Amino acid sequence: MILAVRVAVATLWTAPDRPRPIDAPAIAVPSDIRSWTAALDTEHRLDLHGRVETQLLLGETAVVRRTDGDWSLVLARSQPSSKDAGGYPGWLPTSQLAAVPPPGQRAVVSAASTDLRDRPGGPVCIADVSMGTSLGLAGSDDHGYTPVRVPGRDEPAWIAGSDVCAVDSAHKATGQQVVETASMFLGLQYLWGGMCSLALDCSGLVHLVYRRLGVDLPRDAHDQATRGTEVPVDDARPGDLYFFAEPGRAIHHVGIAAADGRMLHAPESGRGIELVPMPDPRRRTLVAARRYVG
Repeated sequence: MILAVRVAVATLWTAPDRPRPIDAPAIAVPSDIRSWTAALDTEHRLDLHGRVETQLLLGETAVVRRTDGDWSLVLARSQPSSKDAGGYPGWLPTSQLAAVPPPGQRAVVSAASTDLRDRPGGPVCIADVSMGTSLGLAGSDDHGYTPVRVPGRDEPAWIAGSDVCAVDSAHKATGQQVVETASMFLGLQYLWGGMCSLALDCSGLVHLVYRRLGVDLPRDAHDQATRGTEVPVDDARPGDLYFFAEPGRAIHHVGIAAADGRMLHAPESGRGIELVPMPDPRRRTLVAARRYVG
C-alpha cells in the first residue's frame, strides 16, 4: 500500500519504542518540529543516534511494509538508500499518513519554510512546511495565494505564491544555486536524521538542497558518493560535494564545496550549519569530490 505524509514533517524511527517523552511533538498530528527541536539540548540530540532514521515531508509518498499497533514500517520512495531498494526504511505513527491525492501538475516549496492556510490570507492549517516539499496544484491563484492538494484534506490548502515554484523550473541547476540554497540554513543546529528546514544533518542538508533544485540524490552520504561524476578534490568548484572517511572505513560525512576553498556543511550535534575554510582534521579524511550539476 502506498500512502502520503499528511503532516508538515514526519520523522522515521528505528522502531516504535524509540521515541522518548520529549519527542512527543514529533510524532503528533499535526507534528510540531519547531517545538520539538527547541526543547532538545545537546544531550538529547546526541541520544537521537540509533533512534531516528530520517524525515519525510508533507505529501511525500511511502510504501507501507507492515503495521504494528499504531505504527507503520514504511519505505520512503523519494529517498534512495542502500538499506532497501524500495526506499529509506523506518517507522512512523500511522496517523501521520493518508491517501495519496490525485496526480497532476506540481509545485515545490522554494522558501526555507512556509505555512499553509485554510483560505487565501486565512488561518494557518499546517505550519512550518519545509523547503523542498512537493505539492499538487489544485486550481488558479487568488490574491497572491496558490491552492494545493494536501493528503488528509478534502478541500485545498493555500500557500503564498511567492513561496513556491513550478517543478519544471527547478531543473538545470548550477553549483552557485546549490551554495546559495544551502546558505539559507546557516546557523541551524545539527540534528541527527534531520531532513527538513528546521532540522538537518550533513547528508540531509545535501539531499534537501539538491531536491529543491530538481536533482534526486540518495539520503545518506555513502550512497550520495555513488552518484554524479568524480572530480579531483583540488578541482572541486562551488556546488560539488566533498566526502570524508577514516582510513579503511566507510564514508561518514559530506559537505558542499563553496568559493575560496570553503565548505558549507552540518558538522555535528551541538553545532550549527557553517560556511568555513576546511579545517585540517576534515582535510585529513577528505577522500573524494563529486559533481552533480553543471
